[in-house]
Amino acid sequence: MWGFENYSDLGTQDQADIDSFIGAAYFDCYVPVDGSRPNFPVKYQSGILKAAVPATLTMTNGSPTVTGYVFEATYFGSFVKIGERFYRYNAAGTISAPWDGESGDVSATVYHNAYNLSATVIEMAGMPNLIGVGLLGPMPGPDAELLLRTEPAFDFARHDGRMPFAVSRNHFRQSAYFDTGDPRYYHIDQAAVTSTFAQATRFHVYPLPDNVFTFEFQANIAPAALSSGTDVPVMPYGTVDNILLPIAREKLAMNTVNRRYTGNNVRELISQANDARAQLKGLRRVQRDMGSSMRPKRGW
Repeated sequence: MWGFENYSDLGTQDQADIDSFIGAAYFDCYVPVDGSRPNFPVKYQSGILKAAVPATLTMTNGSPTVTGYVFEATYFGSFVKIGERFYRYNAAGTISAPWDGESGDVSATVYHNAYNLSATVIEMAGMPNLIGVGLLGPMPGPDAELLLRTEPAFDFARHDGRMPFAVSRNHFRQSAYFDTGDPRYYHIDQAAVTSTFAQATRFHVYPLPDNVFTFEFQANIAPAALSSGTDVPVMPYGTVDNILLPIAREKLAMNTVNRRYTGNNVRELISQANDARAQLKGLRRVQRDMGSSMRPKRGW
C-alpha cells in the first residue's frame, strides 16, 4: 500500500507506524469501539484470599512508613487494622495515611480482602464465585461499601432475601465498622494506591475474609501486544486475513492518506473493514440456545 514489497525495505519510523496500525486493529478486535464485548477473548481469573494474620508494626508519628512487616504486593489495597482503626496498605512499607499515634511498635491485623488482577483484564464477564461459598453480589464501589457499613440501617439486603450477617445494626459503633467472615459482596477498584501513580485493577470482597478463600470469575481480556515479527495474533478460527488485516488496512489508509498512501480506494477499504467487524460480531457467541430462566423450587 505504500509501494514497498517488503517490510524490511521500510525506514525505522515507517516500520513503527505499520506496527502501530496492526496493533490498533488487533486491539479493536478484542475491545470494539462500540463498547460491545465479544466472547472469544474471555479468560478465567482466579486467586486466593488469605486469612487475616496478626503482625507487629513499627510506626512513626506523622509518617505512613511501616517497618517490621512486609505487605504482599498481590494484596495491595487491602486493610490493616491498627488498634480500632482500619488503613489500606499501599506498598511493601506504607499505609494509606500518616500514623497519628505515638511512635513505636503496635499490634495489628493484616487482612487480604483485595486481590490485584492482571493488567489485561478489561471487564468482568460474569458473577464471581467464591469456591465452596457461592456467588458474590456486586457493590458499586468503596464509597457504597463505607456508606452501607456506617449508616444506621440494616446493612446489606440481597435481592433473594438472604441475610449475610447474623445481627443487624441500627446505630454506628466502632467495633462493627468492618465485618469479617465469609465474603458475600465484591467491587472492582481501579484507584491507584502507590505513592506514584500506577494503573491497577483490584478485586475487593466484603466482609473481610477471616479464613482462606479461593475466587474465580470470567473476564474479557485485552490481547498481549505484538512485539516482534514472529508474534502470531490470536484470532477466532485464525481469521487474520479476512478480519484483522482489513481493519489494519483501514487504519493505515485513514492515517496516511495523501501523505504516504495515495490510493483512491479509501472508501472501499473502510467498507471492507466494516464488513470484517460485522463478521467478527457474528462470531461472538458459540452457544445459540441460552435456555429459559430457572430458579430453585419453593422450599429449597
